[in-house]
Amino acid sequence: MLPVTGGRTGSSDLVLAEALGLDPLSIPAGSATCRVIALTGGGGKTSALFRLGSELSRHARVIVTTTTRILMPENWPSGRFTVIGCGGEQFEKGRLDSALAEAAAARSPLLVAGRVGEDGKLTGIGPAVVDLLAVAGLAGYILVEADGAAGRPLKGPAAHEPVIPSSSSLVFPVAGMDSLGKPLDGGVAHRPELVSTLVGLRPGARIEPSHIARLLVSPAGTVKGAPEGAAVVALLNKAETFHRLRGALQVARILLEEGIERVVVAALRTPVPVRRVMLPPAPPRVGGIILAAGMSRRFGEANKLLSEVEGKSLIRRVVEAALGSLLDPLVVILGHEEDQVAEDLEGYPVRLISNHSYREGQSTSLKAGIQALPRETEAAAVILGDQAGITASVIDRLLDAYRQSGALIVIPSCGDELRHPVILSRTLFPELLQLSGDRGGRQVVERHRHRAEVVTFAPQHQNIFKDIDSLDDLERWRGRDR
Repeated sequence: MLPVTGGRTGSSDLVLAEALGLDPLSIPAGSATCRVIALTGGGGKTSALFRLGSELSRHARVIVTTTTRILMPENWPSGRFTVIGCGGEQFEKGRLDSALAEAAAARSPLLVAGRVGEDGKLTGIGPAVVDLLAVAGLAGYILVEADGAAGRPLKGPAAHEPVIPSSSSLVFPVAGMDSLGKPLDGGVAHRPELVSTLVGLRPGARIEPSHIARLLVSPAGTVKGAPEGAAVVALLNKAETFHRLRGALQVARILLEEGIERVVVAALRTPVPVRRVMLPPAPPRVGGIILAAGMSRRFGEANKLLSEVEGKSLIRRVVEAALGSLLDPLVVILGHEEDQVAEDLEGYPVRLISNHSYREGQSTSLKAGIQALPRETEAAAVILGDQAGITASVIDRLLDAYRQSGALIVIPSCGDELRHPVILSRTLFPELLQLSGDRGGRQVVERHRHRAEVVTFAPQHQNIFKDIDSLDDLERWRGRDR
């Protein structure tokens, strides 16, 4: 696959397609699956449309069309072009299937239009006709130019634009980086007065990266009318120079912060058409450590972790809650009656770690868990194996607090008491590995309280955080108010 650092891909014929996150090889031969892709905006839509069609058609059947108007490329073979009427009135499935087969044999897309105008421009088909073609399942991809920009790098859509088919699963808003630093006028933007209103820039003022980003993400801008659930991948074209590339990277960072899934920085008419592929930063990887090695002295002779609570063992309840959260990976530290607990957890996708020093206190289990986590793990959530009420949603709420706060420690509070699970940053791992005895990580938490984020839960949620230390605790928990 294409490296996100930019430049050429190792695959010679899927440069733009891979950069945009498309994989035609994932569509099984003979599959009726059809992906409709709509391109909007300005700054190289038509170039991107036909380049993408050319790349994908080497591996799948491809229809290239428009819901507006486009020029037919020079020297386009007549056998790879068909007219079906703007409302689909000339659409015949058999004839279109034959035309697609002929184009596919030549490893070319089939260009489909509504009609040919007197000026030589192709008038497109209605969005409902695109939906009809998608349902027909004749092609693996339907690429739709769903906007017109009159050759300008930017576009302010009118009330009826862009014309995105409801079957579109991907929308590619396009903008030309040759607009950066230029005054906002009719030379750089189609309908500059609409761009001015959308991005809050007066006519004639310089266009900055933030203005382009705003145009691409605004609900009334380039992606207006995108179907709910459609993926959005931005294409920033014409980044041939250092100045344009630097500006494009600024636009891309803003777009990713605003929730755009992927941004491709390109110079499509150069020998190196893809310059960068930018993705959102991966969230911190937080592993889970479930402490399940203790001897349960206060519980009596039985192992409390194997006691049944609402149809399953206590340790299974805790493990299933952790597995339902975003923790990855998950390790369970075993000690007392290790074989019985391991047997109870057979089949669960967790790593079981033996702590032969468990009699020396909880700190030995914590250290064993930290040492078992992969190097790329940025933090650990420490969960007690006897927290019968813990849930995946509570764990994920603590994870959200860790990711948003930048704190070294995240700890829940309920009923004016600090509880478990506790999330500990990798920065603290060296200190934690120096611990001894039965205090666990408490002294490290106390030492760094000024760097901790406390997440408060209402007192009525105390049962979520209670740990089961004795038979009385277990009976009270079983008889708690529902």
